[in-house]
Amino acid sequence: MEAISDELRIHSKGKSLIKFTTIYPFFVSTGFVKKLTIRFPNILKELKPQKVASLTIDAQRKNLEERSIPSHLLPMLYLMRFLPNKAISCIYDFIDIGVNADD
Repeated sequence: MEAISDELRIHSKGKSLIKFTTIYPFFVSTGFVKKLTIRFPNILKELKPQKVASLTIDAQRKNLEERSIPSHLLPMLYLMRFLPNKAISCIYDFIDIGVNADD
């Protein structure tokens, strides 16, 4: 989304009225995965599709460039951009979010 937004800005010389909103949802409970494992379920919970849709529309109406759902994840996503891939893998291993192999 950043690349498309920047390309449009350059192509239109900053005069485009098109806005972009990038949504970073955690895990949306669509029924596709039956057994999600979450090490810290009090901090990271499965999201209802209706809630994600509502927050997405709200972010678009507010012309937000980015929105994570839940909102406390966005600062962590920003910080992780500066980390090497090995460190990011360690974080993911520690958080231990995954799908049960039986699904």
